[in-house]
Amino acid sequence: MRPRLLSLAGLATFALAAAVVVAVVAGTLAAAERDARPAPSPQSDLIVVSRHAGGGETVVAGALASSPRWGVALVTPAPALNRPPTLLVTPTPNGPLRIVRAGGRSYLLRSARGWLYELELQGEDADPTLYAFGARLDPAHLPALGRRGIAIPVLRGDGSGRSVVLLVGVDKWLTPHLYGFLAGFALPSPTTPAERLERPLVGPDGGLYRIDPSARRLVRIAPAGSARAWRPEGLPPRGCTSWPAGAAGSYRACPNGITLVSPTGRERTIEREPACRPSCVDRNWESVLPSPDARTLLVQQGLYACGGQWTTYFVPAGGGSPARTIPQFDFSSSWSLGWIDDDRALITADGVAECGTPRSGIYVVDRRLPGVPPQAVALAPSHDATLWSAGGVRTRTAARSAASSAAPAG
Repeated sequence: MRPRLLSLAGLATFALAAAVVVAVVAGTLAAAERDARPAPSPQSDLIVVSRHAGGGETVVAGALASSPRWGVALVTPAPALNRPPTLLVTPTPNGPLRIVRAGGRSYLLRSARGWLYELELQGEDADPTLYAFGARLDPAHLPALGRRGIAIPVLRGDGSGRSVVLLVGVDKWLTPHLYGFLAGFALPSPTTPAERLERPLVGPDGGLYRIDPSARRLVRIAPAGSARAWRPEGLPPRGCTSWPAGAAGSYRACPNGITLVSPTGRERTIEREPACRPSCVDRNWESVLPSPDARTLLVQQGLYACGGQWTTYFVPAGGGSPARTIPQFDFSSSWSLGWIDDDRALITADGVAECGTPRSGIYVVDRRLPGVPPQAVALAPSHDATLWSAGGVRTRTAARSAASSAAPAG
C-alpha cells in the first residue's frame, strides 16, 4: 500500500490532543544524532505506512513528513480512557516504521532499514513504550563487535512465544551500543548465582554458543539439544537461603535479616529487619551477592503484600544500613543480576515511575553512588542478562536456576 500523509490537525481524533510524549528508547546515539532528533508537535504531518485498530486503541506507524528518516508510532487510546494520543519517535533515523505483527498488548514494527522495534502498550495510567531491538544479526557473520558487552534475552510480547537476544557492546565507561538481535536465541539456567553473568547462549537447536568478537561469529561449544532456554519468571524461594561468601563462609538470607556464617559455625548479623516480630510473612531477603573485592553486598528483598515488589540494595559486607541501588520512586521493582567489577553491578528494573514513564530494562548501578539514577544499558522487557568478552565465558552447561541453586538453610 502506498504511504499517505495524515494531518493531525485535520482529524477530530487528534485535534484536541493535549500532549505528545516522545519515548526515549535505550541505545547509544552519537551526540550529533541526538541533537538532530526532531521534536514533533500535534500539528506535525505524518507519513502513514500502516495502521491497526484493536482493543479499543488505534496504532498508526510511519514517519514524520518533515523528517522522513525518523520513524514514528502514534497510539490513540480507547475513547473511554479520555487520554490524548501518544507519539513515539525512534532513537535513530532508520526510516519509516511498518507494523509487522500485532498480538495482545504488543506490536512488532520494522523500519525501512530493517531495525526491529516492539511497541508495548502499558496500563491505563501509563504511556506506551517503544523498545529498540536493532537489526537482525547473522550468527555466522556478526558485525565488528567491541571486546565486551552484554547479551539480553527478550521474549517477544506479540504472543508468538519466540525470543531474541540483544547484543549490546560497552566500552570501559560502560557506555552502551546496540548492535542488533539474534533471532531464536536465549540464555540457559545459571549453574550458580555467581555464574549468572558468565553464561553462553542457547541456540534455536538447543546447542550452547559463545560469542567470539575476534572471529565475529558465534562458536558452538556444546552439541544440539544439550541445553534449554531459561526464563526467570518464577518467584524466588521463600524462607532462609544460603549464599557463598568465599573463605568467610556463607551468608544466610532470611525474612528477618542477613547473617554471615563462618566455616566454624559462628554467626554475625549483617542486616536485621527491625519490624520482623516474631516472623515476617510479607517480606524476605532473597539474594546476597558479594562484590569481587568482598567489601559490598548486592542484596535483594521481596515484599509480598498485594502481589510482589522487589528492591535491590548495597550493604557493607561488615554490616551497616542498606542503601537503595536506585532512587526509591523511579521503578516499581528491581532484581539483582551480579557484579561487573568491584564497584559496579548489573540489575534489572521494571515497572512505571510515579510520573508515568515506563523504564523497564537492564541497568548499571555504582556502589559509590547509591540512590543516583542508574545508567541504562538497554530498555527492554527482560529480567535477565549475561556478559560476553573477547576472553569468552565458562562453558559449563547450566542445569538449574539461580533460585534453586541458593541452597535452603537449615
